[in-house]
Amino acid sequence: MKIQFTFAALLLACAHRLILPAQSSAADVTQLAAITVQTPDTIMILPLSAGQPRLYDSNPLRVVEKVRKDLLGARFISIHQRIINQYQIRVETGGILYAFGGKAKTQPSLEVFLGANDPRWVRDDGAVEGKNLVACFRRTVSAGEIITLQGFELQLAAKSIAPSQGALTAPSTLASTSADRTPAPSSRIEPLLEPCLDAILAPLERDPQMPRVAVEKLRASLGGGAVKAKTRSQKQIYQGGIAVCEALTTAMDERAQARATAMASAQVPSPSNGGSIVKTSPLRGSDAGANAEAIRKKQRDERNYADDKARAASSFMESSAYKAWVAKSATLRGNVMSLYGKLVQLEAAAPDSAAASK
Repeated sequence: MKIQFTFAALLLACAHRLILPAQSSAADVTQLAAITVQTPDTIMILPLSAGQPRLYDSNPLRVVEKVRKDLLGARFISIHQRIINQYQIRVETGGILYAFGGKAKTQPSLEVFLGANDPRWVRDDGAVEGKNLVACFRRTVSAGEIITLQGFELQLAAKSIAPSQGALTAPSTLASTSADRTPAPSSRIEPLLEPCLDAILAPLERDPQMPRVAVEKLRASLGGGAVKAKTRSQKQIYQGGIAVCEALTTAMDERAQARATAMASAQVPSPSNGGSIVKTSPLRGSDAGANAEAIRKKQRDERNYADDKARAASSFMESSAYKAWVAKSATLRGNVMSLYGKLVQLEAAAPDSAAASK
């Protein structure tokens, strides 16, 4: 009797389970949407898998740690670290679109960017997990639908993602992402190259601002990179960058010395001290004529001083120190550009090792 009751209860439970509607499960990869994305930001489109860096220029330890089985084979947008990212999404094939990302202390949550009151986005944090991932949402989209999104480090996942015209895409290899984390030495030197050379080649009578401190700080940074370099080509690239920085600082030092020498060789007159004016009383009475003459003499002194200074400037331009510097500055510039050219060639010969790992 007891056995019959247990068997009947089991049959009833099975029937009840069949009658209940199936619980909604997460999307199968075949149900994911296919999209095109237009964005002003640089993006990479990578396979969504464990071990993949979430942001292509972030710390390599910040990776996607876990991807649900039904999302294996999907693609996602890997972006560089920015405050706000903007996307215009066009749905090519309907299905389910995922959005996930992090949150900065000064930025709103992902829900705010997706629309806090938009019921079409459903929270699904178990889909993608990893370092600096605080939320994941999914949404069912239809073919032809256009969605505009913006958010802090917002990333999208779908069955296939293609950049539309106008989107900026980066190389989609992990080797290049590693190189992108630290800019190549030549790209770090380039912003300083023109102002340094302009200052070095300026006429000696000028006193331009020389970015020597910035060059020395960059040289120290490249020296640290050379120490951390893991391959011979990486070390050579960093050493080439150091050589360019040293050539720039040497040229700035020699320019300062040449200017000091040229100034010393020029006949620069002393300023007038106005000593010829012996009285400053008003122009009246018996001393009016003498005072007027003293003022006229002071004016003549000032005109003569201006004329002497103009002649001294001409003498400065004709000084032997100046002429020697004109020839030497061209040589120093040629040396800097030769070293910089070699550095660019080294990076071109070994593009994947242009930057040492952090």
